[in-house]
Amino acid sequence: MRGQPAGMDKLIDLVSTLVSGAVIAVLAAWLTNRARNHQEQQAEIGALRV
Repeated sequence: MRGQPAGMDKLIDLVSTLVSGAVIAVLAAWLTNRARNHQEQQAEIGALRV
């Protein structure tokens, strides 16, 4: 592997940081969405029981 210019390393760092941030954001959104859906299902079940 050839030596890369210093700017390239910084760019790679930035991209990997952005990618990991995006992955965390997607996971968080998915989890909150799932929790919300679960609450709605519980509410529907509760309404049916009445």
